[in-house]
Amino acid sequence: MKATQNEILKDIAKLWQEVNELKKDVSELKKDVSELKETTKNTQRTLERLTLSVEDEAREVVEFRLEKEIGEKISLNRIFVDNEEIDLYGASNELCVIGEATVRLGTSLIDELERKIEKIKEKRPDLMRKRIIKLIYFDVATPDSIELAKKKGIWLLTIKADITPRIIHE
Repeated sequence: MKATQNEILKDIAKLWQEVNELKKDVSELKKDVSELKETTKNTQRTLERLTLSVEDEAREVVEFRLEKEIGEKISLNRIFVDNEEIDLYGASNELCVIGEATVRLGTSLIDELERKIEKIKEKRPDLMRKRIIKLIYFDVATPDSIELAKKKGIWLLTIKADITPRIIHE
């Protein structure tokens, strides 16, 4: 069965039509990907601003509370130990404060804070003091994270209240 020249030309025309449809689809996909990239960038910027504002708020609240309630004027900053970020760190002669700030608190952040404190003890013992306050400043917490923080002696607080007591570890 030999295809006639007419049938071959029809098949070629059909192939070109399909190629043009594919080009159109690819062009639409590129446009969608470009829009998705822009949306992702905007979402990342918003998340970074929210995270930074929670950290800034935490610094202000904790610094104020420490000076007012226990007479310690400690400036809190973000530090890095082995490229790992600790949101809140500050020290005076005898006391250091190590903590995290987050919008949503789950048990994993409590474990992460404990791990980071151990890393500081191991890699940067010069940052440690005789007494330490471990804290997490947050907006919303899961009930199991609150229970775990109580067990580990981590001060949980929001802008409105203490959720667990502030403990100064010796």
